[in-house]
Amino acid sequence: MIDSLGTGGAERYLAEQLPQLGRFNITPIVVSLRQREEGVQADLQRRGFDVRILRASGLIGRVAALRAIIQAEQPDVVQTVLFHSDLVGRLAAVGLPAKVVSRLVNTDYDEARLSDPNIKPLRFWLARMIDGWTARHLTHQVYANSNAVKTAAMRDLNIPFDKITVIEESRNAARLGHPSPQRRKLARSRLGLGEHHEVLVNIGRQDYQKGQRYLLEAMARLVSVRPQLVLLIAGRSGDVSEELAHLRNRLGLEEQVQFLGHREDVPDILAAADLFVFPSLYEGLPGAVLEAMALGLPVVSSDIEPVRETVEVGRSAVLVTPASSEELALAIEQLLEDPGTAQTLGRRGRDIFDARFTLEQGMARIRAFYQKVVLPNGPTPLEVERARTEHSGGMAAGVIDIELPTATKPCRPLMSVILATPDCYETIRKTIRHLRTQTVKHQLELIIVAPSVDRLAPDESELREFCRVRVVEVGKVMSIGSANAKGVRHARAPIVALAEDHAFPAPGWAEALIAAHRHPWAAVGAVIRHPNDPKNVIAWADVLIGFGEYLAPVASGVVQRLPGNNSSYKRDLLLEYGSDLETLMEAESLIHTDLGEKGHQLYLESGAQVSHLNFERMSSFLCIKYLSGRIFGAARARGYSLPYRLLFACGTPLIPFVRYGRLRKRWEVLRQTRRLPWGVMPMAWCGLLVSATGEMIGCCMGAGQAVEKRAKFEFHRVPHLAKVYQSKRTTVSA
Repeated sequence: MIDSLGTGGAERYLAEQLPQLGRFNITPIVVSLRQREEGVQADLQRRGFDVRILRASGLIGRVAALRAIIQAEQPDVVQTVLFHSDLVGRLAAVGLPAKVVSRLVNTDYDEARLSDPNIKPLRFWLARMIDGWTARHLTHQVYANSNAVKTAAMRDLNIPFDKITVIEESRNAARLGHPSPQRRKLARSRLGLGEHHEVLVNIGRQDYQKGQRYLLEAMARLVSVRPQLVLLIAGRSGDVSEELAHLRNRLGLEEQVQFLGHREDVPDILAAADLFVFPSLYEGLPGAVLEAMALGLPVVSSDIEPVRETVEVGRSAVLVTPASSEELALAIEQLLEDPGTAQTLGRRGRDIFDARFTLEQGMARIRAFYQKVVLPNGPTPLEVERARTEHSGGMAAGVIDIELPTATKPCRPLMSVILATPDCYETIRKTIRHLRTQTVKHQLELIIVAPSVDRLAPDESELREFCRVRVVEVGKVMSIGSANAKGVRHARAPIVALAEDHAFPAPGWAEALIAAHRHPWAAVGAVIRHPNDPKNVIAWADVLIGFGEYLAPVASGVVQRLPGNNSSYKRDLLLEYGSDLETLMEAESLIHTDLGEKGHQLYLESGAQVSHLNFERMSSFLCIKYLSGRIFGAARARGYSLPYRLLFACGTPLIPFVRYGRLRKRWEVLRQTRRLPWGVMPMAWCGLLVSATGEMIGCCMGAGQAVEKRAKFEFHRVPHLAKVYQSKRTTVSA
């Protein structure tokens, strides 16, 4: 079920999928809400596919017409894509045996859309409410074309994380073909261009979302110094077509900028280009970028999350701030001035496409997904995830592995330690120095998640003692949970341990964890030590709320929860969560609860100890409690119905009282072994109130931007310490 069979990316992708479905014994019936003259409709009908156009109008008429088709054909699955088809398809299948699957292809409710003058806020929020309710209650499963779309669907539509599977888009390499000098020359000739022209190409309909006005403004900056520069924009007319035409004329770019309209020869247009430019403000998964990579083009793009998932930053693409014509112009000029670098980026882009985005790989993932939906004994999420990674050459979305040389002989690590940094090696140096004190460091694999190996600038002299060191490049570290999930996927040891730049393992930590994992524990946590100023009331309140039940001294034993970001897991158990792992890592206690419900046991190992640096400033303490509470509340409430969500929100004020009672008991135990400052429990009460407020807001409104904001507090802990102690600690650390 689709809105139309026109010229868009969703329509083109459907047309490429249909011929492949017969190989899997899947018989497709395509139902479209509207007749289209342009696009893929005529071609599909000519090739003999069962295409049906709903002649009814209005929501009720379309629902009735589709329901009649479903009752007559008795399909196993009704798949919908795009808003109007989602709504019609979900309603039409109510009460029927067919399972409804919706495919999400865009971040439709990104707040950037509200900047579009064509978007009416009331309609925007109403559509979001309707879309979210029907997706949660009237679908069997949802699949998104990128992790960014999945995250947006959970945040904006409150769809439970376990209801969404990520299946990246793919493209038919045979249709796109390969670049060659002959093809380039012929394509330019047909476009009226010569070899002396410097050709930029953008593919996309002329809508606000595509950010093409910023590309025109960048062209205006460049043409005075590059008179042979030409920009080709291929895509159908849209909401801003008239605005773009006026802007081109006002900037005097009539000769340099060509609006080609809808084209069926997009691969040849790409073959004629020197550079592909993609200034979109928001996207799902950028299919046009995939096609440019397939044609070996270097890419200059807006720095938005779906693009970061698709490319390798600095290796196949240059990313710039969205809506910045100045940065666009600078990046374009730098690549045009350096053809060697541009060609290197293009070759790497083609390698990424071959490794991850060919149609054969995409169809394998879709087949596994449908088996899971239709067959009661279909593949598990782990098998779907393996299909995703095996068909991508072992590369996860948006990341690559780089091996760093070590002095030790090749070995099989017993445990992988995952450590993230948003910038450089200096941020994690102190933690790595503590890892070097481990008695079994030669059996550890160190996984460093960083923006890039160049920005990381690792000190290899400090890394040679480990069994293996692997750097996972992600372009931008947006959150600690997402970074840890990517590290887990790239680990090779059977055990994975999470580490932080402000948590310092004691000697024997790794050995104790590895020994504990010889037992059938699903996860093993470390005991937490408090290294802050012993007189700081805020730091005591922070550690008591976050790690009270794990705070030394405490005995080893089976527990229900473990310290977040400071525990270790059997890797295969984490991989079973598939594409949901990123979300679960943001609220790690949900993993502990789920493992317990599956019959697994968690273990606290007193022989493994970590000194965890805690917040000492009031503003930082309260902010982190609010953000963490909101993230947890949003994650916990995703599977709740609206009445239960409201009931949970109403009960939230009781949460601080329950937690305070637990903290009080632990506080009394701690007071027997050490001298503690007065005022800790009142401060802890304040933190619990703020955290509960965050949970209530998260339950009702979702996490919002809390995940990204929390990351700013999780990294670089020293600025959040009391000023009187910052200089002393910095000196000691150095």
